[in-house]
Amino acid sequence: MIFKSAFAGSPDVSVIISGALVDYTTITSVSVDISEHSHDIAVLTFNGLVPKAITDYVGAPVFISIATSPAAICSFYGYVAYNSPQSYSRAGLVNNSPFQTAEVVCFGASYEMKSIKNKAWANATIPSIVDDLAMAYNMSYSVPEDHFTWSHLVQTKQSDWSLLSNIVSSLGYGMTINGTHIHVYDPYKAIARQLPYVELKTVRGAQGSPQYVPGALMEFNGTFGDITPDGTSNKFEFVGIDNAGNVIKTDTDEMWSELGERVPSRFTDQITTNVSSIDMLSRFAKAKKKNTYPYNAVAITTGIAEALPGSVAKLDNYDSNFDGYWLVRGVKHTVTRSNFVTELKLSTDSTSKSKPTVNPSAAYNLPPLPRLNTSDRWETSVEYNNVYV
Repeated sequence: MIFKSAFAGSPDVSVIISGALVDYTTITSVSVDISEHSHDIAVLTFNGLVPKAITDYVGAPVFISIATSPAAICSFYGYVAYNSPQSYSRAGLVNNSPFQTAEVVCFGASYEMKSIKNKAWANATIPSIVDDLAMAYNMSYSVPEDHFTWSHLVQTKQSDWSLLSNIVSSLGYGMTINGTHIHVYDPYKAIARQLPYVELKTVRGAQGSPQYVPGALMEFNGTFGDITPDGTSNKFEFVGIDNAGNVIKTDTDEMWSELGERVPSRFTDQITTNVSSIDMLSRFAKAKKKNTYPYNAVAITTGIAEALPGSVAKLDNYDSNFDGYWLVRGVKHTVTRSNFVTELKLSTDSTSKSKPTVNPSAAYNLPPLPRLNTSDRWETSVEYNNVYV
């Protein structure tokens, strides 16, 4: 079912719950949440849910599309995980249903990776693990060429999803599985990856114009500091003993995203570990730094369907040192019959006092679309295995 409302910036919204009886006219809101190291989550809110749907929908394949133009589309492919209906006898029937409201909660195609497993991996790298999992779950992937090798890696009482997220994060990479595509990326190379770029307009940036524009900031809630509710952003000094018994050291003083001038850290944490070489120690140090940011914010804007985790957003015209480029780490789109808003989770370790440095990386290519197989499971429509530099 496709609907479009009359308000300015209204997107085309398509919702399909496969193999189930659905009264699409009773859907009052659609939300899609795509965040790094998280399953995609979609929530459909119904006014008056068909009673049989409460059990029939569970496990059903779901497709959702939110589009403001052919190039600005957010797509969700997944399954109904659970339903949450509410019935109040005093409220009577709504759309001929005793369940006046209901939320249908859906998880992305990566939901299939949640089973707990036990496995041993030998001479494993991130590309090799991604390749194995992509083959097992009929997915495509884009992953950096990385030769860091675990000679022995044990997966104990852990899902494939958890294993993949943990090992990727341990080397400082971000990850999403949107649709049936595994995307592993280096956040310090976000500009070069050329994912869809968004510009966030403040009241000053819009120059007082009442005209609707996508990406106009409605709310901005930030934390700025070394120790905040969003975590710490200290420097790190790593000390290790290599295979020859030598004490080796490295630090993160000159490690940052280079989206602008580095924000200095006040505190230094010392971490000791066993490693085989100074190169391995430097990898661990950089990975630790990539998971901490001194500036974090949640921004709510008029709808921008193209925003994705792993991209950059430019904050425009707060007339502050934190104007400039921020990493997009999470995106949540919410569409109702009267509005379309986007919530962005943003982080940066840079100020606008200097221009960004573009660390080289291959540009992002659109992956193949998913399709339903004969078992009503999502799979990639074309084999696509991209190991990029």
